[in-house]
Amino acid sequence: MQTNFELKRHNTMKIFQAMRSRESVSRKELATLTGLSWGSVSAISAELLQKGIAVAEKEASAGGRPAERLALSPDKFLQLGIDINSVGLSFVVVNLQGKAVYSELLPIESRDKDDLLTLLYAQTERILLQTPSVIGINLSMQGKINKKTGVSLRTNFFKAWKDVPLVHSFERRFSIPTKLYHDPDCLLYYHMQNDPRLSGKNDGFVVRLDDGIGMSRLLGGRLYERGDDASYELGHTIAVPDGRACACGKRGCLEAYASLRGMREIYAEKSGEKAASFPEKLRTGDGLAQAVLREACDRLGVAIANLFTLSAPEFILLDGGLFAQAPYCFDEIEKNTRARLADDCNLLFAAYTREAPAIGACLITVEKTTEEILFGL
Repeated sequence: MQTNFELKRHNTMKIFQAMRSRESVSRKELATLTGLSWGSVSAISAELLQKGIAVAEKEASAGGRPAERLALSPDKFLQLGIDINSVGLSFVVVNLQGKAVYSELLPIESRDKDDLLTLLYAQTERILLQTPSVIGINLSMQGKINKKTGVSLRTNFFKAWKDVPLVHSFERRFSIPTKLYHDPDCLLYYHMQNDPRLSGKNDGFVVRLDDGIGMSRLLGGRLYERGDDASYELGHTIAVPDGRACACGKRGCLEAYASLRGMREIYAEKSGEKAASFPEKLRTGDGLAQAVLREACDRLGVAIANLFTLSAPEFILLDGGLFAQAPYCFDEIEKNTRARLADDCNLLFAAYTREAPAIGACLITVEKTTEEILFGL
């Protein structure tokens, strides 16, 4: 049985979530959306206004008292999200509504750990000076992490990157609470909040196809998190026994064949040209580049079909930088997936949004932060 405190907390977050789903909303609409009584809605909305989490605006009416509509504050309790990925750095500032009020993409010119950290700190400092209302920093990081300690354990994409205490470093420098999340989890949370196709879904996967291959799971309608910080490693399942060397130390991993980095390396070996030329060759329709991409799509189709067969999820959604370079390859992956399945499948494609993981990192934190502001948790 819920205590009065637990019931109030539950109802408050219900109203908060309903307000996030609308640009603005009346108290009557909140009562309809949440199923709560008029009295509960009035009391909770008054507290949200008093704490500065919500703002009210008068709506013109034909007669009588002007109607009042409520919205989450657009410029208080902001969160900074940073996606640290080998394809580049993404910085966003997100408000309580989940909208990005600032975003910037930075290329990575050096793979050295110290150079990258220097760039991260300098850009973060500049943003915080411009946006003093930021109350939290949220890091989306590829590779292996420990969320409890805030340590990035390893990534194959940056030199000498091992056991980097990201949370401690950011909090020491900026004196702002900092969280560390695995980047596919951030991407999943972004889509859970923004993609109507996932509404009501309880079981599924998001696969991020970039220089690496990351994956996250929705289970029971929530982001699935194991207590030991282990993550799903679709990219390091074996596609070719004793095949190409992978940066993780094994041989034959799917990532060595079907990630952007894997494709670049295969193209360079077969063509004798620089790996960096692969994206341009794809754009100009180079035959060898297209063949490398088709082979990667075939291997991805096998892996995704196996995932459908093993887990029978309601959906698998594909996103990532691969589709920025070759958006048409989703059709090829879908064809290859369906060719290996006896039953139908719900394979979805998300139009690539570079800021999505950084926004998702903020969204994971927003609700918890709101509870802390309201209830001191």
